[in-house]
Amino acid sequence: MNIIKLPKITDTRGSLSYLESGKHVPFIISTIKLLTVQNKTEKYFFLNNNDSEFALIPLCGGFKLAEKDADGEYIVNEPDKGIHISGKNFFVFDFTENTVVLIVCSKPDFSAKREC
Repeated sequence: MNIIKLPKITDTRGSLSYLESGKHVPFIISTIKLLTVQNKTEKYFFLNNNDSEFALIPLCGGFKLAEKDADGEYIVNEPDKGIHISGKNFFVFDFTENTVVLIVCSKPDFSAKREC
C-alpha cells in the first residue's frame, strides 16, 4: 500500500483534482464505483481480489484502511491524495460523517463485503 498524490488545480472558485489511467494511478482503470457511507461504524472488507489493483480516494470526509492480518493503518482524508493497494486483502473502517469514497479498480468486478 502506498499513498498517491493527485494533481490539484486551485483558483478563486475552489480546487479540482483529477487522475489518469496509467499516469496518476499505476494501472489501467477498468471500473469506477462510489462508496457512500451512511453509518460511521460500518466496515468494508475487500477479500480475494489477489490480481486486482485499487485506488481509494476520499471525495468527502475520510477513513482508515488496514491490510488484513497487519498491524499498520493508513488514514486517508484529503481529496487530492488516495491510497494504492495491489493484490492485498484489506478493510476500510472508521469513517468520518458523510464520507464518499471513489473506488478505482483494475478489474471489471471486485469483491467487497459490508459489515455493520
